[in-house]
Amino acid sequence: PPSERNGPAYFLDCVRSGRAPSGLVGVGVALAAQQILEAGRMAGGAPCWFNAANEVAVASFLEGGIGWRQIYDVVAASMAAYPGADLASVDQVVELDREARVVARKVVGSLG
Repeated sequence: PPSERNGPAYFLDCVRSGRAPSGLVGVGVALAAQQILEAGRMAGGAPCWFNAANEVAVASFLEGGIGWRQIYDVVAASMAAYPGADLASVDQVVELDREARVVARKVVGSLG
């Protein structure tokens, strides 16, 4: 049914199987799902870096600074700059989050 094609399980299944989801929103969500899975596979602070970059990108989208599809571009460029990090303390997590947000803001600025 169409309603099942809007749920997260559908998009995750598409990403895992290599199928293209239907609709523009579906494509954007599938691209984001790929990024999430990749960040999860990476060691250390990659999920933290991804989350911070994604939050900056989404905030910029909601403020009208970037388009829907550019959320993916911001996160992808930010993840490309991920320096790799083994996190041993909360302070290190906070610092990595801060650094990722700086990078993501620079990427957003380069798109405008």
